[in-house]
Amino acid sequence: MVSLFHMSTQASRWAHLDTGLPSLNSLLDIKMDAVLDVQSVPAHAAVWAVLANVVVSHLAEPGTTVALIETLNAFEWEWLEAHPGYQQSWHAERRIRVYRLDTFAKLFSFFSATSSHGATDKASLVLACNFHETVELYRLQLAACHEEILVKHQIDITAVLWANRAKGAEEGYDSIDLPKLPKGSSLLRESPAARFRKHLNVLLSLINSFAYRQSAVVFLQGYMEPRYKPYTYKSSAAASQTASTASESPAPNGFFSKQPASRLVLVPVTFSKENDDHLGENRLSSRLIFYNDWYFRSPHFRSERRPRDRSDCHFVSVVKVTNFHGVHSINKPIYFDFLKN
Repeated sequence: MVSLFHMSTQASRWAHLDTGLPSLNSLLDIKMDAVLDVQSVPAHAAVWAVLANVVVSHLAEPGTTVALIETLNAFEWEWLEAHPGYQQSWHAERRIRVYRLDTFAKLFSFFSATSSHGATDKASLVLACNFHETVELYRLQLAACHEEILVKHQIDITAVLWANRAKGAEEGYDSIDLPKLPKGSSLLRESPAARFRKHLNVLLSLINSFAYRQSAVVFLQGYMEPRYKPYTYKSSAAASQTASTASESPAPNGFFSKQPASRLVLVPVTFSKENDDHLGENRLSSRLIFYNDWYFRSPHFRSERRPRDRSDCHFVSVVKVTNFHGVHSINKPIYFDFLKN
């Protein structure tokens, strides 16, 4: 159980964290140890600008450290080094520590070892780059390994049957001693997907335990995944009818086409299956989704109450925050244009 005194001391420890967006700071409201899931569309520069601002604001406080975990790709150092508050001396002072952990097993070992250490008085910030892609690679490796073992086992059975085909023809193939899986093997009792979810839940539990024991804030950075989603679109007849302004007759039935269709979209990566108890999601404090949208869809443009012109048709950055704990879990997206700030 977390005491009120512990919460009050942690609140002052993390009050200095700054994303560079006051509205985002108020939504996150980090007061104690936390695990934040940060996802974006590919090649989205705004997320690195925000993370660089978080790192600099943390290291600006004396006695603080940052652990940068590089997995499949390196950290975007150009954004950190371009920040006005960046200091080269942080590397020499060992306040920025870089770990190269390019596999799921290395991540598991790192958080398993560090979570068993005793509590520290130093406020530690951890940023794991490409966490979701590393986890996805492990899922694919598990599935490929599972299939490879089954195929190899079937090849062994086929080889024994071929070598004893004469005996099988005379005495029956039931008399041939075929290779069997080891007793207690879960190869046929547990799917690779179920095994992956079990391993992922353990890893997220270790990260959560690490954040609690070390009083740390952990950012898990990654990218959204492509997925086919069904949708309904207007038929060509409906489009021509919409374009025509001469007719005042109501639209006929079937204005929207009911043709089954799907399109490839980017969706946030989730750590839980839809029909389970969202065990993986419960390990997280918040999820931040970064993407692009048109400026004329932003609240700032709508507040101006003016017609849209061509200068309003440009992309701005958007971040949507979902808090997994607390009352205010559903928040409106935050629009910002960091290139003009």
